[in-house]
Amino acid sequence: MKRWVAIVSSVVVLASATMAAAAPTQVKRSYLVGLTPGTHAKGLLQNGVDVVTEWAEIEAAHIMATPAAAEGLKHNPNVVYVEEDLERHALGNLYADGTYTWGVQAVNAPAAWTTLGHKGTGRKVCVLDTGIDLNHPQFFRNGVSIVKGYQDFTGSPNGVNDMVGHGTHVAGTIAGQSTINGSYIGVAPDVELYVAKVLGDDGKGASSWIMNGVNWCAGTVGANVLSMSLGGGAASMTEDRTYSNVYTKKGALVIAAAGNAGDSTTSYPAGYSSVVSVAAVDENLAKASFSQYNADVELAGPGVNTLSSFSQSVPTDGAASEDGAGYTAKVLE
Repeated sequence: MKRWVAIVSSVVVLASATMAAAAPTQVKRSYLVGLTPGTHAKGLLQNGVDVVTEWAEIEAAHIMATPAAAEGLKHNPNVVYVEEDLERHALGNLYADGTYTWGVQAVNAPAAWTTLGHKGTGRKVCVLDTGIDLNHPQFFRNGVSIVKGYQDFTGSPNGVNDMVGHGTHVAGTIAGQSTINGSYIGVAPDVELYVAKVLGDDGKGASSWIMNGVNWCAGTVGANVLSMSLGGGAASMTEDRTYSNVYTKKGALVIAAAGNAGDSTTSYPAGYSSVVSVAAVDENLAKASFSQYNADVELAGPGVNTLSSFSQSVPTDGAASEDGAGYTAKVLE
C-alpha cells in the first residue's frame, strides 16, 4: 500500500510541476501595438487579448495579452508591430547637498526674468514623475497652491502623493517658492504647475503609464513644457510616435534626462528626435561624473549639489542589523 501511495504522490507532484511550468504562458503581460492606418484596436480582440487603451492619434494601443496571443497578433493584417510595454524609472540625485541658488544663477535665470519681465507667468509646466507633496510649503504662493492640476496614472493607493521624493524634488527645482537673499529655489517660480504621477511608489513605471500622462499634460492640460527626469535603456516605436505627436500637433516641448549611467549609451525618451535630451553639469560647469553623454544630448544643466524640496511623505525611519539582531531608529531633528 505504501508503494502505491508513493507512486500516486509522485504522479500528483509531477502533474503539479507540469501545471506550474505551463501556467506562466497563460499569464497576460503588457504590450504596445502599432495599428495600420484606418484600423481600430477592436480588431485586436481575440482569446488571450484585452485592449486597455487605444491612442487613435498615433494609431497605437496598449493591450494585455498572453505571450502566445501577442505572438499571434504579429500575423494580424491590422498590426504593424507588437512590442513590450517597457519599464522606465526616475533619474536623479535626491539627497544632494549644497547651496540653494547656484543652479538658478548658472542658467542666468535672473537675467531672463528681467528681459522677459516675468518669472514664468502664463506658462504651464507639467512634471511627469513620482507625484508631488501637495502640502509642501514650496508650492504655495500667498497661501494659494501653485499646483493647478494633478492626476495619478499608476493606480497607486496613495494617489498622486509622492512616496519617493523625486517628483517633489523636480517640481521644486522648477517652481520652488522660497527665497534666499532674493533668489528663488525654482528657476521659474511663477509658472502654473501641473503634475502627472507616472512612476509608482517604487520609482518605476510602465511606458504606457507615462504615455497616458504625456497625453494628459499635452492635451487636457495644454502644457507648454513637459518635464521628465526619467528614462530607460530601450527604444519604443509607440513612445516615439507619442512624443512626435505632442510636439508636432500639440506644440508641447518635452524635456527629458539624458541619464545617470555615466557612459555614452542613450536613454529614452531623451533619445527620441522630438525630445530635448539634457545632461548634467556641476558647479564648475563640468560634466557630472554620472551624466550620460552622446550625440542625442542637446543641453546641459545644473545637476550636482542642487538643493530642492523633498516629499514629507517619504519614510524617515532608519534600520540596521548586527549579529543577526535588527534595530530601528528615528532620524534626529
